[in-house]
Amino acid sequence: GVYGLTGSGKSTFGKILGGLLTPTKGFFQLEASEPSLSSSKTKPRILYLNYTSILTQGILLSQVVIPMKKLAREGYRITLVSGERIEDLQKRKQREALHRDLEEAGVEIVFFRKTLKPYLRVDAKRGGHAIFRALCFVFDLVRLFLLTGTLIISRKCRIVHARSYVPALIGLLY
Repeated sequence: GVYGLTGSGKSTFGKILGGLLTPTKGFFQLEASEPSLSSSKTKPRILYLNYTSILTQGILLSQVVIPMKKLAREGYRITLVSGERIEDLQKRKQREALHRDLEEAGVEIVFFRKTLKPYLRVDAKRGGHAIFRALCFVFDLVRLFLLTGTLIISRKCRIVHARSYVPALIGLLY
């Protein structure tokens, strides 16, 4: 797996692997093979795990959706898992538009509904809420872990890209 701090170049590395960017200096080697997967006849299936809402964070649309659509046009088969809060999933028009846009580009999207209720985020400091929040978070991690395993096996994913520490931990376990 590839991991690192924010801004360390993980996404740029993925774009180079996919042939979306051409490096101007330096080199990389992947398991003693040629330095680009983009020339391969059979493109690997990519599972992209995103724990934060892609529906509500505009920056994710430019950092995630646009490169994914380009990779899909290059022949990569991509499944995107996006962690969404209940209130975000209720934005039906926005959700359906994103789903249609990605589907047309050849990207499969799976919305992962988080269990934590919105009002518990606001009142988290009141007694008992912190424990309940932690339990909801652990419950979501287990569900995301099981979903990830199911998708890796059923879609035969060879590359797992995790955005943020939550999916990165899950990706490392596989």
